Amino acid sequence: MKLKCQNKKCNHKWNYKGKQKFYCNCPKCMYKVNIKKAKIKVRKNQMEVSNK
Repeated sequence: MKLKCQNKKCNHKWNYKGKQKFYCNCPKCMYKVNIKKAKIKVRKNQMEVSNK
């Protein structure tokens, strides 16, 4: 799933492949990130474009 760091100085985006359900660390700044709040919503149109 795609996540975005909640640290305003970082704002790093990455594809999270871990098993944690609630919190993980940003790989760039090591900020503790709430997974539910950090999820990036992907629209269906964007997914269709990226699959081509």
